[in-house]
Amino acid sequence: MNAILNIDLEVAMNTKNEVTYQITIKILSNLFRKNLIIKDEFDSFKHKMLEKYAPKLSELIELSLDK
Repeated sequence: MNAILNIDLEVAMNTKNEVTYQITIKILSNLFRKNLIIKDEFDSFKHKMLEKYAPKLSELIELSLDK
């Protein structure tokens, strides 16, 4: 039973991190498009968010789009 609860908690945390990352990057992209931040700021902040939230799905999607 504990193993199931641990897996559910991990899935919930991964989902929360994924959604938080996606929302943050959407806001960041809007700021960049409106010229409120420069490319270096965008890249730096995006890198920090990747480290903080470790969004596995977003990273996979981004890698597949880069090809």
